[in-house]
Amino acid sequence: MDVKLQRAGLIVLVALVTLGVLTGVQFGWKKFMLDGPVKVKLSTVQGVSGVSLDQEKTKGIIEVMLTDVPNLKETAQSVLEAAGGSKVKLLDKRTPELLAVMEKTRFDIEEAMMRGNFTAMEKAIDGAAKSAKLDRYGVYMDSDNIYLQLHKGENYLYQIFPRKTGKVEITTD
Repeated sequence: MDVKLQRAGLIVLVALVTLGVLTGVQFGWKKFMLDGPVKVKLSTVQGVSGVSLDQEKTKGIIEVMLTDVPNLKETAQSVLEAAGGSKVKLLDKRTPELLAVMEKTRFDIEEAMMRGNFTAMEKAIDGAAKSAKLDRYGVYMDSDNIYLQLHKGENYLYQIFPRKTGKVEITTD
């Protein structure tokens, strides 16, 4: 009976050690073979100033801090390509004033996506940008998203509005 308990204890010990080794290998593989290259690729994209891959903090979404970029659409597409299919959240330097301008234009953007009146949307955004005395703004679109960027002083807001429901690959919220 004593020998059976020793064998059972040995089997449990080997199982625990094996589980620990496999968990460590999985963690190492993910950190050094998957996350490492993605972080390096993202860091080479022009306009990227920082990348966070902390899975617990970001719930599996890669957070990318952007600098003041000239064209949000081009930068976002480069970031998505470098991320290799991972979900991405873009971070900016937004202020309450820039948020207010964005919220003011949100209705025009949402209406344009529903009705297709994109020229009216652009005029509304232009008017809101001028009344807020923004340094510059940009509104771009492709078949998947509408990209809005607002700049005032050293602060900037980037907002991406998905045009299609379903899988969202890149976000600012």
